[in-house]
Amino acid sequence: QREERIRAARPKRIILIRHGESEGNVDKTLYERMPDPHISLTCQGQEQAVKCGRRLKALVGDERVAFYCSPFRRTLQTLAGVRQALCPAQIVRADRHDPRIREQEFGNFQVVSEMERSLEERSRVGRFWYRFPTGESGADVYQRISSFLESMFRELDLNYQRPELRRPENIVVVTHGLTMRLFCMRFFRWSVGTFETVWNPGHCEMWVLQCDQATGSYTLTSQGDVPRSTREVWVFLADGTVTRRVISDFLWIPPPRQSNTAAILRKLRLDPQDVTALVFNDAEALKRAR
Repeated sequence: QREERIRAARPKRIILIRHGESEGNVDKTLYERMPDPHISLTCQGQEQAVKCGRRLKALVGDERVAFYCSPFRRTLQTLAGVRQALCPAQIVRADRHDPRIREQEFGNFQVVSEMERSLEERSRVGRFWYRFPTGESGADVYQRISSFLESMFRELDLNYQRPELRRPENIVVVTHGLTMRLFCMRFFRWSVGTFETVWNPGHCEMWVLQCDQATGSYTLTSQGDVPRSTREVWVFLADGTVTRRVISDFLWIPPPRQSNTAAILRKLRLDPQDVTALVFNDAEALKRAR
């Protein structure tokens, strides 16, 4: 009975929103002279935030909303734009600024030429493991996201003991692109390999996690934007030829994804009788091709 009350107190949706276009997105040299947390939205970014707010309002209607926000200037400005479409009475909380959901730290200042070398190096190491000089790795961000999620759900699960509280039906997290992906990686227990397949969301893109009230579990839905996910695979055909193909919407293949051969072949529109092997590792594929 206690678990049922806890599930009933959980929000219907957790909604992740990336900030709008920032001045740093337009002019990369800005990072050489201005700390990342101080960078503002462009005029277009402010318009994106207002439009995102209208989309949010259309989704939640008059339901209550509580916000968590990264304390960076561009995310705070995005929050201000999003809030414009909501009625003040439906906003339960909008002042929870949590540094654990800030952007990945790329270094105190980012010299463009040095950053290009770091990004090239990251492409070899991997987005999750690579640590920027004087900055963070994706694994570092994953750790603080884990702490944030534990705190958020501890607070939500304690709400069942206080029925007088105005419980929000929706939790909205205004944050950054990589943070959104790592949030979902931690939340849905994606592997590092699956995380690497997911593309960065666009400005003011909105990912919606919907709660199953019967179980208290959440799933990514198409109520908002659908995360883009692609994975390359080597296809060995029965006639002896080898081709490299791209699996679109890889994230939506039921896990375990890489070993779900039937689903992969359906996505690639291949006849199982024509395929002898699917290989995801480049080194293994080259060895097998020999």
